[in-house]
Amino acid sequence: MQQPVTTWTQLEAYINEVTAQQIAKCKRISDPVNQGVCFAVENERGEGYEGEMFTYTVRYNSEDGFSCTCGAGAAKFARIAHPSGVCKHCRWTVAAALAERAAIQPEQAAPTAEPEAAAPKAQPLKPTPLAPQPDQEEARKQSEIDHERRMRAPLNGNQGFRLER
Repeated sequence: MQQPVTTWTQLEAYINEVTAQQIAKCKRISDPVNQGVCFAVENERGEGYEGEMFTYTVRYNSEDGFSCTCGAGAAKFARIAHPSGVCKHCRWTVAAALAERAAIQPEQAAPTAEPEAAAPKAQPLKPTPLAPQPDQEEARKQSEIDHERRMRAPLNGNQGFRLER
């Protein structure tokens, strides 16, 4: 018996279950298989093989629904107990895509206010010299004295010079 296809819209109902840490594990990448976009989802435990981060690939198309390279996805989500019918990686991906879309939309909206009515631009900070602290000033003077003393001393310390054969 074939599982019903879970749509993108159906998964949007479960995005409030996804945390910011889980969204951060999802990265949008170009899909070499379907010439589109898919998501790489980091392993939840942060474990990898020989220091490499292990990732699962989540894809979606309207005909086949979601696919994931995790164990549950390889089994066509046959034993998923979650009411969404797909693995957590698919739910995380939908939440990440919606968060990304929400972040992009305000940037694309054109400003309606006049430039003069906008908030004033921040002025660059001017560096202000710090007054030397008494302990720092004393340490600096002592350092200069030590430097002068070393510069006046012979290179071989206090030993006389003699040429050995």
